[in-house]
Amino acid sequence: MLRRVLALALPLALLVAPAASGAPVAEVVPFETKGRDGTPLQGHVYLPEGSRPFATVLELSPYWGGAKAATESQSDGEGRLSEEMQPFIDAGFAVAFVSMRGSGRSGGCLSFGAEEDRTDAYEIIQGLAAQRWSNGSIGMYGLSYDGWSQFLAMAAAPPALKATIPGSGVIDLWSLLGRRGAPLFVAGPAFTPLWTALTSAGSIHQGGAQRLGCPDAVTHIRENADLGVTGNRTKWFEDRDLRPLLKESRVPALVTNGMATLRAPLTDQEGHVLQFEGLWDILSPDRTRFVLGQWGHQPAYLDRDDFLKMSVAWMDHYLRGGPQTVKPGVVEYQQLGGQWKSATSWPPPSRTLPLKLSKERLVPEGAQVESSETRFQSTDNDPGLRVDTEETGGRYATSTCGPNQATYVSAPMPEDVELAGNFQVELTLSSTQPGGHFAVLLHRTKNDGSCPDRESVEVGRALLDLRHWRTAGRAEDFPTGKPTTFTFTSHPTAAKVLKGERLVAAIGGGAWEIASDPLKPLLTVHTGRGIAGRITLPIVTGELPDRRTDAADRSVSVELPPASSSPRSSNASRKCVSRRRFRIRLRAPGGDRIESATVSVDGKPRRTVRGPRRTATVDLRKLPRGRFSVSVSVRTVSGRRAREKRRYRTCTPKPRRGRQRP
Repeated sequence: MLRRVLALALPLALLVAPAASGAPVAEVVPFETKGRDGTPLQGHVYLPEGSRPFATVLELSPYWGGAKAATESQSDGEGRLSEEMQPFIDAGFAVAFVSMRGSGRSGGCLSFGAEEDRTDAYEIIQGLAAQRWSNGSIGMYGLSYDGWSQFLAMAAAPPALKATIPGSGVIDLWSLLGRRGAPLFVAGPAFTPLWTALTSAGSIHQGGAQRLGCPDAVTHIRENADLGVTGNRTKWFEDRDLRPLLKESRVPALVTNGMATLRAPLTDQEGHVLQFEGLWDILSPDRTRFVLGQWGHQPAYLDRDDFLKMSVAWMDHYLRGGPQTVKPGVVEYQQLGGQWKSATSWPPPSRTLPLKLSKERLVPEGAQVESSETRFQSTDNDPGLRVDTEETGGRYATSTCGPNQATYVSAPMPEDVELAGNFQVELTLSSTQPGGHFAVLLHRTKNDGSCPDRESVEVGRALLDLRHWRTAGRAEDFPTGKPTTFTFTSHPTAAKVLKGERLVAAIGGGAWEIASDPLKPLLTVHTGRGIAGRITLPIVTGELPDRRTDAADRSVSVELPPASSSPRSSNASRKCVSRRRFRIRLRAPGGDRIESATVSVDGKPRRTVRGPRRTATVDLRKLPRGRFSVSVSVRTVSGRRAREKRRYRTCTPKPRRGRQRP
């Protein structure tokens, strides 16, 4: 979410970056201008030593206020700025901190990215450029809301704005607060009342509590709350979509963003992960550079030691005519695991290759597709293979291993594969409800794809509310009771899947980053010949498994007895306890030997045998009456893997002679 939303209880002083070493500022001067409606907009400017005039770096923000009224918490007691901003002072720039309307010492009410914020940015920038100590060139810097203010300024196009460095900013409020109609768990429908409270009486309070009574506050709160009702892109959200306006911008932008998805509360996460989608094509590549890292919602310099020097060089070139040492037209992106790559666009040039859903497998194009109908009950957990109860807690502690998801496993990768961009999901689904949340998470694992697997790594995710199955931003009831095909797109991702690793698609009815689903429908994923079901991947380098690789992976077989066979069991009874225990035969292809086999019951490993054994035991004793899923995962000494799954009944009466048990 926007900066500090997850740390509401912390005092402001703990949320400001530590002061850096360097020369203290020479002078602090107040700054004030007015919005076009007469609203006072106030702040301070920190001037360096040296001869005037100065180029100015502006941080336009709603965060200032509270601890030190004179300097609004931007400097320490010795006059040095934060670790981020001090390098600009040391390089001879003036640094301006100005409060947005409705915050700090400025007047008015928050407008949450509406036209007033754009025109305010215009007036502030032109006002700073007109100061006697200014050389007329203004740049902007900042993270989160302070990144949003930069895109607002770029949309307004003030002549004095020469360069920006927006970090995790906002270009579209609708996709910030939700995931294709599914509201975020953290402040999605409650964003506007939260910020109104924070800037009126909360931890970033500097003005009066009368802001709680702003005339438009009720409208903002009502329109924002609709996100949790319909999820629609209403006119209120359309008015805050900056993408059409940014197409006209010619302002150079050094854009940074994290790509760490919202996996667990208060861990590394980037709630703004969708805010650079399509931005490369909107801005001018000849004056734009991207730095996209595998970090959460934080400044880039915390992970990139060179970023502050890069920022100073960017401003020096565009504000003072210095040498161009940081070239535009470059995208630096970091893969999961830490390796940095470079490209000429985002997404990078890639091939799109599909993996089709086939029973419990992901198979390559051209391979035979098996028919299946996999049913599961929707829950609020991430679907997948990991069981991180000690990391997540709360309503996310329960693993979705078992009956609350469907998983599909590929053959091992024949070589290293690099993915970058978005994967496309096409599914055929049945639902018992006209809406509900839906999630597809892609994992990589060196194991066989069984759940749980603590070594698996999430590669990417795609989320939506099923009411937005046809058109994003426009709710429409999902057809109930019949298979329906729809397509949607994942979050941006960059990952490397190593040779021998598998991809696992985990499909479920929710994810922790979106709000709890009140509907929780019973869902069925359909696969089969002529049934749409595929995940199309953006492949930068490498090849996916082909039909031969997939066929070889299938050749490792597991022979389970038919579900109807069972030893004598007790008569049916409500208090029946199963006595079923039987052996199964394991098979490997000619010339190969079994290394290990794991027997799981309802997703929970019960027994692992190692060595060249040909049989294993399935133990269903002491289980109550019901149906239980038994899966056997086999690994051979050559690295081949296979999995077979079947459901068994417990406490079933012995069938009468001549009749088969249903």
